[in-house]
Amino acid sequence: MADATTRRLNAAKGCVNGIEDVRRIVQRTAKHETRTKTDEDNADGEAILLACIGLIEDEERERYGDNYVSVSSENPAGSQGALAGRPWQCEICTLVNPAIYLSCNACDIEGLV
Repeated sequence: MADATTRRLNAAKGCVNGIEDVRRIVQRTAKHETRTKTDEDNADGEAILLACIGLIEDEERERYGDNYVSVSSENPAGSQGALAGRPWQCEICTLVNPAIYLSCNACDIEGLV
């Protein structure tokens, strides 16, 4: 019985210390804006996504040159959407194909838009 009482008192002390530790952590978090692991992972994921978007935009700037159009809420497809309405000329047979055609209507060669 004495052992059980001692264990209970030690457990209670541990809980009190645990609560005090929790309070210290909460105060430290409030002061230093410490984030949880999930918050840090989300921030890392967002940073990686933004870096990828930046790389894609750089590639499109290089690909489309003066015709580059930045992605926006008005034009979510960016340069691809801006150029989507333009017909394209087949490099093999020179037929001018509508923009919606993925391959040439005459020689069936894939379009290079």
